[in-house]
Amino acid sequence: MTLIPTRLPYAAEAATPTAPVLSCTGLHKTFGKLVAVDAGLGMAALGGTMLPLDLFPPTVRAFAHLTPHAWAVDGFAVLVRHDGGVSDVLTQVGVLLAMAAALLAAAAWRLRRAITA
Repeated sequence: MTLIPTRLPYAAEAATPTAPVLSCTGLHKTFGKLVAVDAGLGMAALGGTMLPLDLFPPTVRAFAHLTPHAWAVDGFAVLVRHDGGVSDVLTQVGVLLAMAAALLAAAAWRLRRAITA
């Protein structure tokens, strides 16, 4: 038995849920527990995890893509509805990893500032 996936969609199925977890971790560590929970619930509602983005007007849909939730929902939709693979979710995973990197860097900066102050 091998742990290496034998088909590429398994890599997409692993990367798509991992990237939003990293970006939400960065959000939580950057802004703290109370703000992150409230902001996370608001972003979840705006990002399409509570209602489909198709129900929102185009302006709100564009604004929703400022949240990691909308990118994650898009990635899952490609995998589930369109039988997508790695190349089909590269954009969504890339944006989520960029958000994660920026938020975790901000969290590290805040931690360093709090320790040295």
